Amino acid sequence: MRDQLLFAAAPYIATLALVTVCAVRYVYCCSRPDAYATPPSGRDWCRWVRAVWGAALAIVALGHLVAFAFPDSLLLWNRQLSRLVLLEVTGVIAGSLASAGVLAMLVRIARAPDSHDPPSPVEVVARTLVLVGMLSGIGIAVFYRWASSWSEVTLVPYLYSVARLEPATGLVTHMPLLVKLHVACAFATVAVLPFTDMARTLFMQVDRLMRSTLVPVLGLARGARPARATRIAGRLPALCARVLRNGAEEN
Repeated sequence: MRDQLLFAAAPYIATLALVTVCAVRYVYCCSRPDAYATPPSGRDWCRWVRAVWGAALAIVALGHLVAFAFPDSLLLWNRQLSRLVLLEVTGVIAGSLASAGVLAMLVRIARAPDSHDPPSPVEVVARTLVLVGMLSGIGIAVFYRWASSWSEVTLVPYLYSVARLEPATGLVTHMPLLVKLHVACAFATVAVLPFTDMARTLFMQVDRLMRSTLVPVLGLARGARPARATRIAGRLPALCARVLRNGAEEN
């Protein structure tokens, strides 16, 4: 029963929360320009640390995306031992750097509980879930070797079955506890992510992108309408004269 709740119902609950809350928060943030206010960036070394952490996090996310979208290509890549080792080592290093960044955030929160702008409990919960998910992923890579290969015939088919609305929970329920923890943390993170500041930052980027692309396009479309109408109006007298001349010739 517990496995059914975690691996059959949780994916859809998390997806529903993600879509609904993201839509509501996006509309709310767009209606309030002050919601996009961001704190100062701080020292230069802090920016470098954030950049390294963001790059490591992006590598981890990209690796999971490639594993889900191109399982056959990944298995073909892993047929050569050197490439398999390279992929596994890169994942462990990127996961370790990303985990260190999240852990540093949680330590800073714990050391400054009386700050003027304390983080919300949702932020703490989300970062804790991300940290547990990353640590469990590193543990899988260390204790259950070649996870990038065996996950392509177990976890990826399970995710495809979830996408088909036919969750094959048997592919996960017999997995080790560390693997179950990794998958459960992923679903929980998806459900909590829309409530975090990371989602607000993402909305800001999406809104800026839409304003920089759609607004000029709409402006060009609106400007093209009067020009087209002017051209048609300029051609109208000549067209009317041609019609009258043809009518007179026929008479």
